[in-house]
Amino acid sequence: MDLFSNSNLPYTIGFIAIIIIGVILHILLFIYLPAKLAKNRGRSALGWVLLSYITTPFLACILLLIVGNSTEKILRDMQKEKEIGQQQ
Repeated sequence: MDLFSNSNLPYTIGFIAIIIIGVILHILLFIYLPAKLAKNRGRSALGWVLLSYITTPFLACILLLIVGNSTEKILRDMQKEKEIGQQQ
């Protein structure tokens, strides 16, 4: 039986669509979300992406929210606020 025969074509297209949707969700959940949250908090995006693979993306995001901003990020934000205050 040929996978791409006319009788199996709708099933094949549906299967390919499911694979594409799965890949997109995988990229969003396991890569983009933890990386974006980590970068916004001044943390290592790669480290948090790897942690989301070891645990779950949900747990990695919760941990990121718990640990908060890095010390360097806090200091940079304070410096920016100070500069803005001096300009006014």
